Amino acid sequence: MGPGGNMKNTAISSLLLIGFLSLFAAQQEQCPSNCSGNGECVKGVCICLSTHTGADCSQEIARAKYHFTSLSDGLPESPTERILKVLLVTTEIVGPVSNGGIGTAFTSMAHSLNTAGHKVTISPFRHY
Repeated sequence: MGPGGNMKNTAISSLLLIGFLSLFAAQQEQCPSNCSGNGECVKGVCICLSTHTGADCSQEIARAKYHFTSLSDGLPESPTERILKVLLVTTEIVGPVSNGGIGTAFTSMAHSLNTAGHKVTISPFRHY
């Protein structure tokens, strides 16, 4: 073996070890079911598309049954019958629900809707 042979072998062994550790770390950060094709894996956690939820993004979020092309489509003529009933669902309720159902989450949107005469209720989202 020529001069520097041990150093060369040590360098190659170190590179192989680094490659193995990198591969091992990448495998450790894989997401469950590869996010079911409905999200992006970031450091082992699925960031789901807006249409899906769950640890592996496999659960489709329910879509609204109705689709209106404008705010006036499908609304009754009587102003008292036009009152929207809005339910805001969040996992991040910041404080107690007060003021007739308007809580501290989504405050400005809830307040604006309420001021316009719409009934607004905020409910915490719970996984059962």
